[in-house]
Amino acid sequence: MCLVSKNTAVGDTICVFFGLDMPFVIRREDDYYILIGQCYVEGETINYLEEGRFGVT
Repeated sequence: MCLVSKNTAVGDTICVFFGLDMPFVIRREDDYYILIGQCYVEGETINYLEEGRFGVT
């Protein structure tokens, strides 16, 4: 379960950047990414993101 910005769209990616302690939503546009905003991820899911257990799709 997570809470995201109203600007988030299907196909966006949730990621955790090294050195930061919160997840963000990013969107691929051609050969770069747009930062949509920060989000809240509940429970163990955030640990899985930080450990790299989920791959990029």
